[in-house]
Amino acid sequence: QGDEKRDALSPDVENEEPPDDAPLILIVEDNQDLSAYISDVLSDQFRTLTADNGKAGLEAAKENIPDLIISDLMMPVMDGLELCSKIREDRRTDHIPVILLTARADKGSKLEGLETGADDYLIKPFDAVELKTRVRNLILQREKLRAHFQQDFLFEDNGQVVPTSFSV
Repeated sequence: QGDEKRDALSPDVENEEPPDDAPLILIVEDNQDLSAYISDVLSDQFRTLTADNGKAGLEAAKENIPDLIISDLMMPVMDGLELCSKIREDRRTDHIPVILLTARADKGSKLEGLETGADDYLIKPFDAVELKTRVRNLILQREKLRAHFQQDFLFEDNGQVVPTSFSV
């Protein structure tokens, strides 16, 4: 009987994969074990894609336009700060929420990450439930914003945005 009630966040090979329309999470992490762990934690509710450095992550973000990016701060080739900065500079990706992961717990590092445009900052080792909750909250927040703006604006075939209501 005890086996019937499992922790929803425990990796479980019997779990079905998320539906094709589930949000896509890009995990940018040079530690393959940690990348696999994060992917396992999220895989019951989200589709995941991985990259092992910031440069590969940036390319993956531009090609796949994920719903959220989780990135390590310190990586070879391109670190998480530079990745976040480049994500924010590109019109195709500037709307994607970014969570930075780091072992650096000092206030200066956290502020630097947030000033670069990160939406959240999580210190390693992190709690899997907390990570999953933060991911879910950021995605829900973006979905609500998208729905709000879709109600308030009409998009014409030529790409122009026309307000559906005018205030005088």
